[in-house]
Amino acid sequence: MGGDRRESGRRRRACLDHQRLLAVARQTPSGEYGLAIEQSPKNAIAILSQWSNFWAAGDQVYRADCPSLPLERVSFRHGLFAVATYHDPQSLTVTAHLFPGQGAETVTGRVVETKQGLVEPATAEFTGQNGLVLDVEGTHRSVGGSGAYTEDLAAELLSVREE
Repeated sequence: MGGDRRESGRRRRACLDHQRLLAVARQTPSGEYGLAIEQSPKNAIAILSQWSNFWAAGDQVYRADCPSLPLERVSFRHGLFAVATYHDPQSLTVTAHLFPGQGAETVTGRVVETKQGLVEPATAEFTGQNGLVLDVEGTHRSVGGSGAYTEDLAAELLSVREE
């Protein structure tokens, strides 16, 4: 995901690659800027600041394709990216591998919806929201990543498969 920015009459482009998740903008020799985001709680403030102040103003000009499924025990954001970019997310089943202390090691359910702002169409209710709603045995459960505070559960890893 990325957006064009005008700077001194020049256009520069920012891109998000699903393979790496550290908010680092780098300029290439051709003058293009890239944004890579590392999966690290220490970067959360920098990432949210970038997204809330600049990301929403951009237009998506490129998005990597959904990775090949099934995915086993990938980071939460990588799993969410796969669900968000899949052609029919509601046909996917996700197993969330939860952080300790939540009453279960895993929960498995069919995807009901995504709440994310990584790729268009953005479905997040607020900047920085990245989560899934799963139908777990007839009950809708919201699952977020590390530090989740609006979701029912916090998952470290996701497994994603087609049904």
